[in-house]
Amino acid sequence: MDGSALPWLCGGRSGARGIEAAADAGDPAMVRLRENGTVQAVRAAHDWTSEHRLLLEP
Repeated sequence: MDGSALPWLCGGRSGARGIEAAADAGDPAMVRLRENGTVQAVRAAHDWTSEHRLLLEP
């Protein structure tokens, strides 16, 4: 897996930060995503993919 693919593959850490920032700014949809665990799920998926990327390479 090309390392440049990782950020967009799972939304990346920046995706989780974006949800949190928008939620902090009061965006109702982003507040719901944060409250339902989406931020944690995005981070977990990114971390798992990062840790196992050698297994995912062809």
